[in-house]
Amino acid sequence: CGLTGCMAMLSENLLIVLLTSLSSDKITEFVLPLLSVDTITSVLQCKCFCPEKEKESKKEEIVDNYKRAPYDFSGRLADYTTLFILFGYLVMFSPALPIAAVLVAGSVAWESRGDLMKLYQIMRRVQAL
Repeated sequence: CGLTGCMAMLSENLLIVLLTSLSSDKITEFVLPLLSVDTITSVLQCKCFCPEKEKESKKEEIVDNYKRAPYDFSGRLADYTTLFILFGYLVMFSPALPIAAVLVAGSVAWESRGDLMKLYQIMRRVQAL
């Protein structure tokens, strides 16, 4: 293990794995859904950033909501799995990498903000049964 011991090597490897996991999760969850054809055309046509455009009618809003992808069980399971993995890193490896608590807290805050964005802007609204 060298002069610093095995804990330093473990913390380096854990930091690499944690940062790679956090960045890849955020890119696949927040950047890739925004790169759809509809989103790019709406940005190019200035539909989402121009406040002077008048509001859509209720019918157009309902049709737009129906065209979105549903937030099904597999999507919710993927979100929960991400949180379980992050908290698992935190519980198992906090003695080796104490800064992991700050990284996980920031990631969870960003994850909750992104989930709200996903529920209200990207995915279809959930319908009561």
